[in-house]
Amino acid sequence: MSNLTHQKIMVISAVVLMFLAGCATVGKNFNTTALAQLRLSESTELEVITNFGEPFKKQVRSEKGTEYQLFMYVYAKGTPNSGKSRRLAAEFVEGKLNAYLFHSALGKDTTNFDPESRLVLVAGKSRKSDVINALGKPHGEANYPSLLLKNEFGSLPEIVPPDTATSVLVYNYLEVVRKASLLTTQLKLVIAYLSDDGTVIEVRYFDGTL
Repeated sequence: MSNLTHQKIMVISAVVLMFLAGCATVGKNFNTTALAQLRLSESTELEVITNFGEPFKKQVRSEKGTEYQLFMYVYAKGTPNSGKSRRLAAEFVEGKLNAYLFHSALGKDTTNFDPESRLVLVAGKSRKSDVINALGKPHGEANYPSLLLKNEFGSLPEIVPPDTATSVLVYNYLEVVRKASLLTTQLKLVIAYLSDDGTVIEVRYFDGTL
């Protein structure tokens, strides 16, 4: 089972429980005001736990001789026709934050965004600051090498980095909805890959059903 499937299960679980019990939540709600304090290569595991509490799930993975510590924070709510969640995934290497990804379909911290804003970006010319000016504060960032996007989005080709990418900015919105009696996961995703000097190498876009 792919890691993307794991994420979908955690979201859809709220919907399944809702049918059984009339209403349901999964996980534990967490404070998102500390998201602005996340700093790649600076924030520590202890600082993240202090700001967000104990993770819903912890995982250790290794690849090419590097060990990655993964924290997952999840809160999901189900209704008869949708499943909405708030989720933070954080990846650490040697105790320091190497990547994070947040998404929310709940409340004022929703990560819903206009992907058309990406069209002003030009590969080879636009800079990191241009991405942020166009799309706002990113919902996630990563330094490479990293496993986080693969851990979150499974085998989506959009998350395979170009060879020259050293970092990435991520914008995403995910929601489970009912269509024709079936539950489907709707994902909107924009990924800007950057070189070591902050120049945009490539911007990738996905908007569809998983």
